[in-house]
Amino acid sequence: MQVVILAMMAERKFDLIEATARRSADALRLSPADIAKRLMVAGSLEDVFNEVRNVQSDQGWFSDWRSMFTMPRTAV
Repeated sequence: MQVVILAMMAERKFDLIEATARRSADALRLSPADIAKRLMVAGSLEDVFNEVRNVQSDQGWFSDWRSMFTMPRTAV
């Protein structure tokens, strides 16, 4: 669940609303998790997706979420 929350924050780093982008980056900086550090330095939404794709999990719900979260935005 931690990866889900951090990934959703990282996605907001690229929000058009500057305050939202700043707050999400601030929240990522506060997390001691290694994935938070990697998501913080992600330079694009695709980089965020790649970090999420690299997370290993045997949880079915996580795999389902990851498939939807990393879906190209043009596919929606």
